Amino acid sequence: MMSQTKFVSNWKGVESVPETYVYPPEKRFGVSVKKTIPVIDWAIDDRTLLLKKVHDVTQEFGFVQSTKI
Repeated sequence: MMSQTKFVSNWKGVESVPETYVYPPEKRFGVSVKKTIPVIDWAIDDRTLLLKKVHDVTQEFGFVQSTKI
């Protein structure tokens, strides 16, 4: 039996997703598009400030993106 799954990449000529397939914005999951993913520069010399930033970001987002490790 062949799968009935169709991928968007296989939709030839389709220019938009039918409205019945669109989940209303107020019911969507995920991070708000109004916020950006936090980035912490680990090269900060002030360890107390660094730890505070890590603490604050993980409390709000649950994760961090690290640079300069």
